[in-house]
Amino acid sequence: MPFPGVADRFRPVRIAYEARVDEQRRYVEVTLSPGAEVGLPLPGDHLVLLALLQDLVGHADSRGKMPFATRVLFARLGWGDGGRNYAMLKEALDRL
Repeated sequence: MPFPGVADRFRPVRIAYEARVDEQRRYVEVTLSPGAEVGLPLPGDHLVLLALLQDLVGHADSRGKMPFATRVLFARLGWGDGGRNYAMLKEALDRL
């Protein structure tokens, strides 16, 4: 999924694509509308999402909750445990 540039992250994004389902062409169009305060995800946010998905495999409970340790997530991302990284993580999670 393409992420918008920083300047465009507060505008809706239209994504259209074609897929084959049961040997038939299907056209799908999705419009993502950003929240007024946080905007759409930034390009680096997908790394946070992928790191969380790695933790999710086998760890989600039946209520759909997923606990994670920030130090493990930071290690997976190659981030230090400084205060700015906690702020970056919170902002990425808010956008996602």
